[in-house]
Amino acid sequence: MSRVRAFFVEEGTECLTTARAEIGRVAPDRAVVYRAIRRLRGSAQVARFGGLAREAARVEERVRPAADDGGWSPELTAFAEAALAGLHAALEAVRAGEVEPMEEMKATMDGEATVGGVGGAVGVEELEYRGPAALERALELRSAIEDAVVGDAPVGPLLDELFALIRLGLT
Repeated sequence: MSRVRAFFVEEGTECLTTARAEIGRVAPDRAVVYRAIRRLRGSAQVARFGGLAREAARVEERVRPAADDGGWSPELTAFAEAALAGLHAALEAVRAGEVEPMEEMKATMDGEATVGGVGGAVGVEELEYRGPAALERALELRSAIEDAVVGDAPVGPLLDELFALIRLGLT
């Protein structure tokens, strides 16, 4: 296992453990779950596991603590438990070597302007979004980008994903 993969699996496991423990409490704190999933998403982006990063972003958006939201509902518990089980399965696939880092994320992070795998091959993850679906996903990144800017977090991976989604939306 590569060092990046091993680090990602270790950090991802820690994030999921934290989120699951918090959800198991009588009165879960949305902020704790949100931070754990946000950290998982960021780690997945850095390690170039884009499909897992996008799924974590979907969960992150749903559990985001809102100023007008008073707490945690049974529906949110059910969603979070199912989503965390899915993220855990995805993380186990990474651990087992069944999922490889996305070449299009590597190319984008290395400063190349193209989206696509090695030799022009398109990865399965890239097929998730095309046309209007890609543009809608791009719009969903707004709050994550705003949070990153306000929190002095790295914005590069989010902007890379945004521009890749725009490119996919135009195809």
